[in-house]
Parts: sequence; C-alpha cells; structure tokens
Amino acid sequence: MDQNGDEYLTDIHIQVEGPDIQKATGHAVIRCNDRNYAIKRLDNLPGVTLIPVHAAMGTYLVTVTLLDGKGEAATTEIPLVAHVFENREGNLFLNGEPFIVKGVNVHGMIPESPERNRHMMRFLKEIGFNMLRGDYPPVWEVDMAEEENMGWMVLAPFSVNSTDYFNKHYGPHAFAQMREVTRRFIRAYRDKPAVWLWNSCNEVTNEIEDFLVTLYPQYKQMDPAQRPVVYANLFGQDKSLGQDLMAVNYYFGIPQSATSRQPLIERSLVEARKAGLPCIFTEFNCWYGPVYSKGIEALRGIYEFGIDKVYAGGFLYLLPRIRTGTRR
Repeated sequence: MDQNGDEYLTDIHIQVEGPDIQKATGHAVIRCNDRNYAIKRLDNLPGVTLIPVHAAMGTYLVTVTLLDGKGEAATTEIPLVAHVFENREGNLFLNGEPFIVKGVNVHGMIPESPERNRHMMRFLKEIGFNMLRGDYPPVWEVDMAEEENMGWMVLAPFSVNSTDYFNKHYGPHAFAQMREVTRRFIRAYRDKPAVWLWNSCNEVTNEIEDFLVTLYPQYKQMDPAQRPVVYANLFGQDKSLGQDLMAVNYYFGIPQSATSRQPLIERSLVEARKAGLPCIFTEFNCWYGPVYSKGIEALRGIYEFGIDKVYAGGFLYLLPRIRTGTRR
C-alpha cells in the first residue's frame, strides 16, 4: 500500500515473438511466494503485454503457455526479481513504501560455516538490520539472505584503488577490460532476489567520474530488474555521476568525535540533492571499529544525524570477524 492507502502495483513486460506467432493464442500466469498475482490472456501476438501485479519481495515466476493452430501447447517459465526500488524526489522507496537502509558490512561473515552464517543473519535481523554489504559474496550466502528476508548490496571488485592502477596493470584499454569484469559480476548476481542494490566500486581515485560513467550502462543493459547502482564515495569526494543512489563513507579518528564530521555529512547531502539522488552511508564508524563506546558514538553522531537530515540510512562498518581454531 502506498501513503494514500492505494495498492502499489508494478508492471511485468511479456514479449512474445516468432515466425508462427500470428497463429497462436496464449496466456500468462504470474506467481510469487506461492500465490497467483495475475492471470492474463495474451491477445496481442506478436508483441509486448504489460501486466500490472502487486509489488512483492521474492521472485515472480512467469509461466507463458502458447497454443498453436494445431492445438499443441508450448510452455516456458521465466523467473523475475520481484522488488521495485524508486527514487521519489530524492527519497528512497521500496515497493511503494519509504525505505531506510539499516545495514552492516559483512566482510567478516564466517564464510567457512553456512550454519553459523545463518545464525549471524538471524541475529542481525532480530536487532533491526535489513541489509548486508560485502564484496563478491558467495552465491549461497546471497541465497541464504533471501531465505531470511534480508537484502544485499553486492560490491564489484573495484575497491580502494586509483584508476592509475588499472591503467598500469591492464594497459591502454583498461576501462574496456573493467567493463568486462563488471559484466561477469552482473551475470553472477542478477537473478538473485536478495540483491537489492549494486555497488559498482568503492573509494576509487583519479579518473573516478570517467570510470563511473563507463561502468554504469552495463548495469542498465544487463539487469532486467533495473536495481539502483551505488558508488561508495571516499571521504570528501561527493561524486554523483554514474549512480542512482549516492553513497558516502565517513569515519572519525581516535582523538576526534563523530560530531566533527557532521558539517561534511551535510555537504554530501547537499551534493546528492543537487543531483536529485537519495544519499546513504556505505560505511561509517570510528577507526576503533565497532567497540562499544565509539560504535555507539558513530551510530548517534553519524547515522542518526544523517537520518535526521533525510539520509536514507546506511551500513555500519565493520561486522567483527569471528575466527575459528585455537589461539597460539
């Protein structure tokens, strides 16, 4: 339901084409979470049919059945990611409702233990988190988040580097090779309903705007769900090109306070507003990390301050790494 109490719908596009389609009739059944969302007769063959459905989390299973002139049926099933993120006048909406990212970076997510991983996700969910962020997570970990009704922002393998590094190691056509890396990355995750946001790169310097602009079209061309693309700005960068959702990383040092970052946090929001984009924190904390005193200060002085200034939430950095084995 939207703010006016109306049911929020999204459109599913079904395109049927082929040399003998003019002789066929057909229908489509759309299911999500074990319930029928729409049954639609396909009359305009060949062509595109728009089917309005209730926005939901999970995967729509679109089953298309065509009956040819001889009465023989052909059926195909197509899975589609079933959530809709929108930028409404600089505010983030998910399936028609205002959405706040309550996330955590999970680079320390016990990758060797699926059972403990699931316990960690459930614990995070119970204390209020709704999203996870990490670089190139294993696919089973993303599937597990879907089962626990949590979202992922997956980070492509471009983090804390200069474009000079890419040019040095990949030659004069480095950006073309980086686009191919991006395409492989998208193919690995685009069919996963738990992927809510794409993180194209993190804290890249030098020709960053050119880099962002060259990566962005790959997501728009290859992701049928058109999920928002995010760049994690290095402290003070405030770039907005090549993004659907602007993001910033903010820390404070040991002798500093979280409130010392607030003027810069406000400046980042001003830049996001100029671009007409929502703004989130992709990382925030003290360099101490999530220890009790400084973690609480970061939560109040950065995250909650940002929420009050109409940030759309963010991701705490860093989930403590839990190691197994014997200490020597």
